[in-house]
Amino acid sequence: MVLARLDPQTARNRRQAMSKMKAIPRGIQQVRAEGNSNEIKGLIEGLNKAVADFKAYHQAELKQLRGTIDDHAMALAGQQMNGGGARAVQTLGVAALKQAKDNSSFAAMQTWEQGNCRLNVQMSVKAAALTNQNGQPAGGGPNIPSVPEYGGIRAPVLLAPRLLQILPSREVQKDAVQFIQLNATGDAAEQIHEGDEKAEIELGGALKVANIATIAGHTTASRQVLDDGEDEGLQQKIDNTLTTKTLLRLDDQLINGPGGQGRIHGLLPQATAFAPVIGETPADMIGEMIVTMVNEGYGTNLILMNPMDWFKLQLTRVNETDDEYVFGSPTAPLAASLWSTRIVPVPSLAAGNVLGLDTAHVTVLDRMRASVLLSNSHKDYFTRNLVLILAELRAGLEVADAKAVRKLALPAPGP
Repeated sequence: MVLARLDPQTARNRRQAMSKMKAIPRGIQQVRAEGNSNEIKGLIEGLNKAVADFKAYHQAELKQLRGTIDDHAMALAGQQMNGGGARAVQTLGVAALKQAKDNSSFAAMQTWEQGNCRLNVQMSVKAAALTNQNGQPAGGGPNIPSVPEYGGIRAPVLLAPRLLQILPSREVQKDAVQFIQLNATGDAAEQIHEGDEKAEIELGGALKVANIATIAGHTTASRQVLDDGEDEGLQQKIDNTLTTKTLLRLDDQLINGPGGQGRIHGLLPQATAFAPVIGETPADMIGEMIVTMVNEGYGTNLILMNPMDWFKLQLTRVNETDDEYVFGSPTAPLAASLWSTRIVPVPSLAAGNVLGLDTAHVTVLDRMRASVLLSNSHKDYFTRNLVLILAELRAGLEVADAKAVRKLALPAPGP
């Protein structure tokens, strides 16, 4: 509580009044001893005057103290109006409600008994005028807490990389991998007569290069924020976000990479196109592609599709008049597979395209696993207390046999 300090004149008058009142008892005892009635009368008049003076000085002191309290109320409301951290000023209505709870007349009115209730609320005009019905400064903004509860750092929602979980991989030590891709022309045949020329099979090879691509992303953070932040997991959330984004970019390039220096040659550009002859529906066309690959010696064990294309297949009904689904039901769907081959929905594969793979001939080349590095030596970051956070990986794709990856274009949906 803050008390007002009296001005010098008021303090002096107060001391004089107290001195006079202290002298009155001694004067009364002296008059009683002498027995002078006139002096007793004068002494009583002096006593009344001293009491009146003391009352006046006391009222002046209270008035000054009340003015100080009003000034503090104005300062408190102004602090709130400017976004300060003080509590909300009690409004006139709140003060009245507090008194009403302890008032017996008000309690009787709450029970619908007839009567009146009068509440005397002590609040200065300044304090009442400075606050609105919400306890905020009049004309102020919304009731925003100055010290909100801390809810932690929320990382963004990102897709989970898929291809690295399903494709085989191996570690490499160079920035590119060279290999010979063989092909064979002709078939073996019987020798009908002795001396006949035997069937010739021509083998050829083409030099292939699988380049290693560097995929990276970075951000800048304040060193103080990382060191002094309330959330101890802030650094981890930043690392995870950057790492996931680099892995998602790798997923996309493993499918769509155009190839060339420092670029990944993706599955879709390298795949051998397949043109169905028998199949007419998407499911039948995919089945025909699988059988064709098997007939050529490939063990097709993976089908990549866009998630929406796979969902359209799941919507297939048994017939037009029945709501029975071919691929299970919405409440109990079947596993993602067609013709005993696993289906993997991949968002990075454009809708309308399907890839069939024999993963025995497909390998992800792991040159450097995803890692996160921190440095303050970038530009003038050391003198600015900034930290560069860099997520980086190096990888490539090796397709040993182009026919081990087939691509199929699904028919466009009808009108």
